[in-house]
Amino acid sequence: MNTIRTSLLGTLIAAALPVAASEPPSAEQILVTARRSAETVDDTLATVSVISREDIERSQAPDLLELLKMQPGIDIARTGGSGQSTALFLRGTNSNHTLVLIDGVRVSPLLSGAYDYAHLPIAQIERIEIVRGPQAAYWGSEAIGGVIQIFTRQPEHWSLRVAAGNHGAISSNASAAWRGERGMLAITAGQVRTDGISAQNEAGFSFDPDRDAYRNEHASLRAEAELGSQLLALSALGSAAEVEFDEGVSDIDDSAIGLNLSGAINSIWSHRLAFGSMSDRLETPAYFSIFDSRRRTLDWQNQIALSEQSLLHAGFNHVQEHGRDLATFDGSANIDERRRNNALHLGYRHDFGRQQAEVAVRHDRNSEFGSDTSAQASWGWSITESARLLANYGEGFRAPNLNEQFSPGFSGLFSGNPELEPERSRSFELGVVMQLSPTQQIQVQLYSSRIRDLISFSGGANFRAENIARAEIQGLELSHRLDLGSWQWRNAVTLQDARNASTDSELLRRPDRKASSSIDYRFDSGFGLGGDLLLVSERADFGARLPGYGVVNLRAVYEINPRWRLEARLDNVFDKFYELARGYNTPDRSATIAVVAGD
Repeated sequence: MNTIRTSLLGTLIAAALPVAASEPPSAEQILVTARRSAETVDDTLATVSVISREDIERSQAPDLLELLKMQPGIDIARTGGSGQSTALFLRGTNSNHTLVLIDGVRVSPLLSGAYDYAHLPIAQIERIEIVRGPQAAYWGSEAIGGVIQIFTRQPEHWSLRVAAGNHGAISSNASAAWRGERGMLAITAGQVRTDGISAQNEAGFSFDPDRDAYRNEHASLRAEAELGSQLLALSALGSAAEVEFDEGVSDIDDSAIGLNLSGAINSIWSHRLAFGSMSDRLETPAYFSIFDSRRRTLDWQNQIALSEQSLLHAGFNHVQEHGRDLATFDGSANIDERRRNNALHLGYRHDFGRQQAEVAVRHDRNSEFGSDTSAQASWGWSITESARLLANYGEGFRAPNLNEQFSPGFSGLFSGNPELEPERSRSFELGVVMQLSPTQQIQVQLYSSRIRDLISFSGGANFRAENIARAEIQGLELSHRLDLGSWQWRNAVTLQDARNASTDSELLRRPDRKASSSIDYRFDSGFGLGGDLLLVSERADFGARLPGYGVVNLRAVYEINPRWRLEARLDNVFDKFYELARGYNTPDRSATIAVVAGD
C-alpha cells in the first residue's frame, strides 16, 4: 500500500511560523459556518448540529459513519465493513446533494461527485458541523440537502490512543501541539488495520466468502500565526488507504490543504481570504481504471457591520477543477476535462428586537453549464426567553459531475451528456427551539423539498444521461438533549417521505422512520458507562425491500488518573443481522478495547 505521498511536504513551511498560544472555544462559544462567517449556535437562523471532540471521545465510535448515523436526518448506506464504499443521505436527498468540507476545503471527487466518508479516520476530527437544508446561496453547488463541515484535530498538548478489536482490528494515533504567544503548530498521525469481514453475502452479485481487509495511514498538520490584527492559518490532511473487496483491491489517496488569512480590517469590517486544494486518486486494477481529480479554490469572504442591528456578508469564489478517468493498461483517458466556476454572493441580516431576518443571493458562472442564481431567506422570532421560532426558504443546485457529462459509457450504454443542466431544488423549513431548562433542550423541524431536473441514465435506447427525474421530500426531525450532572442523554427522531415524483416510488435506502438514543453516566470514581440505541424502519433497495432493524451498542471508560484511561466498546450487542444495502454485510457483534493517554 502506498504511504501518504509527498504532496503534504509543502505544508512544512508551517514549521517557520512562530509557535504559540490559542485558546479553544468553550461550549458557549462554539462557532458554526452556516453563513460562512462566525456566529454562535444560539444566533444562527439555520438548523445546525455540532459534534465536538468531547462528544467523539465519549462515543468511542469506531469510525465517522457510526458517529453520523445517530444524527437526526442522516441515513447511511455502506456496502460491507470497514473501508467499503458508503453513501450518506441528508434529509432524504441524494448522496451527492450534501456539500462536504474539510477545514473549509471542498473534498467531493469530480467524477462521482459524492464524498466517501469511509476513508476519513475519526482520530483526525476535532469538530463536525452539520447544517441542514439548502445552503447554495452561500456555498454554491451540492448544498441541496445541506453542508457537513469537518474540522481536523487541534490538540492542546499531546495524546495517544491504541485500540484492538475483533476481526484483527488494530488502530493507533498520536497528536502533539506546540504553543507560544503568537501561534501554534499541531500534528496528528495514525493508522488503521483490520482483516475485515466478507463485504458481500449470498445475495451479492459477486459474492466471495473471504475476508475483505482494510488499511489506512493518515496524517494532518495545523498551524497558526498572528500577524498584527490578522491570523494566518494552515491546515493539511492526507490519507492513503487500501481496500479489498470481492472482485479485487482499490488504492485510495486523498489530500486537502487550506491556507487562510482572516481578521479585522477596521472596527466594522472583517474578512477571510482562503486558498484551498484537494486531490483524490482511486486506482482499481481489476477494473483497469484510475479516477484522478484535483480542485483549487480561492475565496474572499467579507463581513461588514452596518449598524448594531445590521450585518452585510459579501464574497467572491473561484474554482478550477481537473478530472481524469484513465485506463491502467495503456494510460489512455476516457475522461480528461477541466472546468472553472466564478461566483459572487451577498447576504444581509437585520435584528428587529426579538425578531431576526436574513436574505442571501449567489450567482455562479460555470465554464460547462453556464449560469445559475440561488436565493434564500430566513426568519427567527424569540417568542419567549426559552422558545424560538425559525423559518427558512432556500434554493439549491448541483452541477453535473464529470461522469454524467463525459463518460463514454459501456459499449455506448449509460453514456454522459455534455448538454446536462444543473439539478435544482426549492425547500421550506419551519422549526422551534425550546430551552426547557438550563440543562435541557428540544428542537423540532418540519421540512419540505422539491428537486427537479434530476439526472437519470434513462434517455433513449442507450440510456443516456438526461435531466428528467423529480423528487419530493417531506419530513420531521425531533432532537432532545439533557445534561444533568453526571448524566448526558441525547435523543433524535426522524420521520420522512422521500419519493421519486415522476413514478411515485420511494427513493432507495431511505427509511420512513428512524430513532436514536445515547446515554452516558460518569461515577465519581472515574468509571463511566454508556450506550446507544438505533432503530431504523424498512426501506426500498434495488429489487427488494430491506427489513427494519434495531442495534444496541455499549461502552465503558475508566480514568486511571488525569493522564491515562481505559476504554471498552461492544457494538451490535445482540449480534443482529441486517443490511444497509442488499447483498452486503454489516459487522456482527464486535468488541474494542483501547488505552488512551494525554496531557
